[in-house]
Amino acid sequence: MNPFGSMFITSVGDRSSLRAMPHEITMRSLWEPPQKRAKTSPTGSPSSRYFSSKLLLPLPYTIPVPPIHPILIDDVISYVLEFIDGPSGCQAAAVSKAFRDALIPRQRNVNLSGFSSPKGLLDGTFPFQSAQYLSGRDCDWVTDAFLRTTAAPTSPFPNISRIDLSGCKHMSSRGVKALVKGLGSRLTHFTQASSHKNGYCKDIKVTEATIKALAMAEKLQRLDLILPTKCRGECLQVLNEHESLEELHLLLVGFCPIRLPKHLPNLKELTIDTTEWTKFNWQTLETVNYPNLLKVTIHDRHNGEKISPLAPEMTLSQSHLLKLIAKAPLLQTVYIKAIGRASQIYNEDIQLLEGTMKKRNIVLDISLEEDFL
Repeated sequence: MNPFGSMFITSVGDRSSLRAMPHEITMRSLWEPPQKRAKTSPTGSPSSRYFSSKLLLPLPYTIPVPPIHPILIDDVISYVLEFIDGPSGCQAAAVSKAFRDALIPRQRNVNLSGFSSPKGLLDGTFPFQSAQYLSGRDCDWVTDAFLRTTAAPTSPFPNISRIDLSGCKHMSSRGVKALVKGLGSRLTHFTQASSHKNGYCKDIKVTEATIKALAMAEKLQRLDLILPTKCRGECLQVLNEHESLEELHLLLVGFCPIRLPKHLPNLKELTIDTTEWTKFNWQTLETVNYPNLLKVTIHDRHNGEKISPLAPEMTLSQSHLLKLIAKAPLLQTVYIKAIGRASQIYNEDIQLLEGTMKKRNIVLDISLEEDFL
């Protein structure tokens, strides 16, 4: 839709007339020769007013355009930027100063995936003053040095608060520590989750030191992590009593049973995603205290029958869920996907769980699937 409304421009009579008409903009009359624009005068006879050796409209002819409200400009630019990723935006800015001056300072989401190097990003060529979200997913050139520069006072991303470093295999906990220290209270969302490109255990750089560094981010609201074997059972306890954490999303791919933080006073959303070989201590659901919890999502993919038998506390059961629900008075939604007969909940009669959910007006969605191995 045209933001200026539908206009019809005419060059006959009053040369500067501009009147609204209920059809598309047409500029055809501006470019046709005078003899084609009008063959007769309004009285029906030729007139020098309409037939002249000179064009009635001086060239170049400036079309009067109504002023655009600044809010409209910002809205249109924001809409355009939703479809421009980091590489495309920077490449366009490299050849167009107008694009760079108009759009780059307003770009809120910067996706660096696809860049072969950080050249041009760290020298101030593209100042992303308004950028709040930075994705370096699967970028092999994202290192500790890049993270230190990103968090520095002279960073080209001075207002970054959300960052995704999934699949960045050349960084370490030292870079995360520098990032947290540099961004301080601005860091609200941190993601270092699964990646299709760099998904092998050797490429996962989340360690206990990483989690310890993130625990120092006092305004952290959302944490999305993949936890390999190098993260041991009590690695999440450094998050205990974190005041601002509202969302915790965990993908467990290690062999060490992980225990959840005991008390997160403002946690609203919890996601636990296990794999075929994951060992997770589901009994930890019975001991946690999340008074503001609203949503729980569980993907239990472990298949103990075909891999290795597990102790009862290592498989999901309705007793684990009932004790969690009892300590979450605000809970609204529970989504469970259990794959494989190793999960206790697969074989249990869950009428008690369903009854409790119905009594509490909690939405319960359970999907039970057969073994996939």
